[in-house]
Amino acid sequence: GVGRGKLARMTDSIRPTGEAGTADAAPIAPAQRIATLDTIRGVALFGILMVNITAFGLPDAYFDPSNSGGSEGAPLYAWLTTHLLFEGTQRSLFALLFGAGVILMTSRMEARGAGIEVADIYYRRNIWLVIFGLVHAYLLLWDGDILYQYGIVALFLFPLRRALPRTLFALGVAALLISFAWLLADYVEVRDVAAAAEEAWAFEDAGGHLTDEQLDAIDDWEDELWEAKRDGERRQQAIAERNGSYWTFMKANASEVAETQSWDFYRYTFLDVFAMRVFGMALFKMGLLTERLPLKLHWLMVLVGYGLGLAANVHEARTILEAEFGVVAFARANLTYDVGRVGVTAGHLGVLLLWCRSGRTAWLKTRLA
Repeated sequence: GVGRGKLARMTDSIRPTGEAGTADAAPIAPAQRIATLDTIRGVALFGILMVNITAFGLPDAYFDPSNSGGSEGAPLYAWLTTHLLFEGTQRSLFALLFGAGVILMTSRMEARGAGIEVADIYYRRNIWLVIFGLVHAYLLLWDGDILYQYGIVALFLFPLRRALPRTLFALGVAALLISFAWLLADYVEVRDVAAAAEEAWAFEDAGGHLTDEQLDAIDDWEDELWEAKRDGERRQQAIAERNGSYWTFMKANASEVAETQSWDFYRYTFLDVFAMRVFGMALFKMGLLTERLPLKLHWLMVLVGYGLGLAANVHEARTILEAEFGVVAFARANLTYDVGRVGVTAGHLGVLLLWCRSGRTAWLKTRLA
């Protein structure tokens, strides 16, 4: 990884106060910033905006375009492009950089003898991130805010700042395996509910009298459909809420945010963000994000990452399209979601690192940074 002395010189932003064992945090001078990280962060921000445009503008169409008339024509191709190349990858790039920032900030301060102040500043900084996330979500009305999640996950990362890269990678892989096991359980449940409802309907069509168990199976499946699909009436209600007064939208949005930042966060987002952030910590320790490793490693990231990731994403898209955006198909496609997301993210990161090291279009890199 980066040597302690070199890291301190490269990112020094701590001014001694003159008192033993204390230091004040100061903004990083332009000459001390790592330009590659800033450029990639700029790219990721534009990418996040691109994938969020659908969520900003269409009710419940982010994952399932059929909820808002996007299952054919140009809207379908827009969804396919986003699904294959960008969904999940841009927030992953951002999370990798946040993970690198954990090492960057704490190593810089510890190298200057900040002592316990490192923990104090680190935790205060991330608690403020949580507060910003709450403001964004509840007051600025964006239920897709990610800063709250980043801030919460960061509270678990400080003890890992000195872990070896292999330990960090192992933790990230473990998080993704737990996530896969949970997604597999979800898929089996949805598949079985759908099968039970189909059997009940077939039995009724054959002239049978439905039992209470069969009626419950149909109710369970209808609940699944209600949760996943939006009919015209509910879609219009969502649009009306967003076109009404601030307070009308705020009340409607608050219930969604409460779910997004509680159960949904720990069920769907925590492991996702945790894995990518510890991967970012490991990559920075290895020097991959500071242009210290051979270019062939970046090319390897491009070839292997895109090879695995795009194969998984194409498989998912075919599964969903062949089932005409069926609920069970989405659950089945989720089984390879992390393979596609992490693979394409690695490919994107490899391309961006090669570009940053190429010396070409320096003006664009500067503006993105």
